[in-house]
Amino acid sequence: MRTQELENNLVDAVRDVLGTMFFTDVVDDQKLPVILGDQPLTVRVGFAGETAGVLHLRVPAETAGALASNFLGAQPGEPLSEEQIDEVVRELSNMLCGAFLSRHEAEQVFELTSPEHVEQPGPEPGEIRRGMELENGCLELTLNWRRV
Repeated sequence: MRTQELENNLVDAVRDVLGTMFFTDVVDDQKLPVILGDQPLTVRVGFAGETAGVLHLRVPAETAGALASNFLGAQPGEPLSEEQIDEVVRELSNMLCGAFLSRHEAEQVFELTSPEHVEQPGPEPGEIRRGMELENGCLELTLNWRRV
């Protein structure tokens, strides 16, 4: 599979999920590296089928809070708990992985792992790494993909 096709499908999946469920858009999808701050939230979702891999989502705390507010329909200035933000970021990673797989390998059936927090992912061979500037922050995705 061509790297450019994987990247295009990943960016399109991000645009669809963020626009539909989080009411925000990608402003710049060519930006790498993005400034993620001291302690970004990093979530991992694994998938397996005829192809297998893992998607890592890294997002700064400020961006995570803004996305969670949008997703939950919070009133402006309404504080959210760390647990609410954490749940939304894990759900976002799950949605992004599912949207990517549905777009890129529509005919395949996949099993996804539950989203889990991890330390910053290390580089792996063949990975795609993409930073994106959003209307209300930034995020970074890392995709490792292989045929089984």
